[in-house]
Amino acid sequence: NILKQAGVNYIRLRVWNDPYNAKMQTYGGGASDEATLIQLAKRAQAHGMAILMDFHYSDFWADPATQLAPKAWSNEDPATMQKSVYNYTKKVLQDLKAAGADVEMVQVGNEITQGILTPQTRVDFWTNESTAKDGCAYLSAGVKATREVLPSAKVLLHLEEMNQGKYRNI
Repeated sequence: NILKQAGVNYIRLRVWNDPYNAKMQTYGGGASDEATLIQLAKRAQAHGMAILMDFHYSDFWADPATQLAPKAWSNEDPATMQKSVYNYTKKVLQDLKAAGADVEMVQVGNEITQGILTPQTRVDFWTNESTAKDGCAYLSAGVKATREVLPSAKVLLHLEEMNQGKYRNI
């Protein structure tokens, strides 16, 4: 309500695949799971706010230094992980749509300038032909799922670094 009264018309909501450890405790950043996402989306929708859906494709923060694949995907080969990105993105967006959330924009990945879904950050991620091909396949899978569920939604790639050379390469 405070945000709406202040003129905010979009809310950015993130989702982590499985933000719980074996004891069902969060990793310290809150429970940005799908249930929490839907609850927050409904609250935003009740205030007439549009939603920017932010997929981290991780169990916790995905940022330039850390782009760890979710636990459930950690042993997958690139082709299987591409399917997992597609299936997960599609499921979450379908669930949001069924809940009546007005998702107008979908962010596929979070702060991906150094890579996406990597076992560890690789400075040469986007210049290495193999890793760049995998990264593009993951992004394409998320975009494909978005287009199938929400054809008119805008798609956002979150490149956090102001580096036009990297932008062109990605």
